[in-house]
Amino acid sequence: MKMRWMGFCVILAGVSLACSWSVPHPPAAAATPCPQVACAPCPPPATAAPTQAAPRLRITSPQPGEEISGGGFTMMGYGGPAFENTVVVYLCGEGGEGAPDAVCGTEDNILFSAPATIHAQDIGFPGPFDLNIPYSVSQRTNARLSVAIFSMRDGGLEDLVSSWVILLP
Repeated sequence: MKMRWMGFCVILAGVSLACSWSVPHPPAAAATPCPQVACAPCPPPATAAPTQAAPRLRITSPQPGEEISGGGFTMMGYGGPAFENTVVVYLCGEGGEGAPDAVCGTEDNILFSAPATIHAQDIGFPGPFDLNIPYSVSQRTNARLSVAIFSMRDGGLEDLVSSWVILLP
């Protein structure tokens, strides 16, 4: 009989402990910050405006539509981050036929292309870049100056910015 009594006490103590265990309840909903004034409706709750990521590339010189003469110019820009802090600069001409090109349309449109190094504080940071671009045209030519970032993973085009310029002999 003593053993039954002890077993009953242990079970009773366990049930008592389980019943007294409290489960936290979520806090009550916060009241709206709008005072309850009968003459003005409450404003809708504030929502964050969608943001647009800043462009990774920007051409700062020459300006769009600028006439360039003398057979060469210095292109300047700002960009990054890019793999190994490198962008590729293209000067694309008009028309053209031939093999397709991701930046200039066709390969024979490429008047100039070369890599440029981003002068950043460290790898993976944006910074300025510049490149001297020689060209040779016999007449006034519309051209497109383009800067591209290519993927280190698969070589695909990741980012591209372009600006139209006019090349003079």
